[in-house]
Amino acid sequence: MLRLYIDGSPLVADHFSGVGHYTLSITRALDNLLGHNDNFKVSVVVTVDCRPKIMQYGFANIDIRTIPMQREQFQSMIVEDRMPIMDKILGRGVYFFPNFVTWPLRRSKSITTVH
Repeated sequence: MLRLYIDGSPLVADHFSGVGHYTLSITRALDNLLGHNDNFKVSVVVTVDCRPKIMQYGFANIDIRTIPMQREQFQSMIVEDRMPIMDKILGRGVYFFPNFVTWPLRRSKSITTVH
């Protein structure tokens, strides 16, 4: 089974920017397609404090995975280059970063959008 992990931070940002609209459009399109494909699983990844906000989108076929820390702490780790190897925590798959910021991965492929 192919697994796709989407960085959901643009969907829960305080200011919903063009990147947020872009990410939401792609995620909704995938959500619609997933009802027809059992060999493909998509998860949106957010910090634990952002779970209630991401749940409001009502994705029917996409899982919500949470990182066990607060958004502020997670963003600080990104800026300070102290991120753990994320595919060790979340699992192997393809990681999609819609906002040009990537996470350290050891055994996974990634797609990064630069706007």
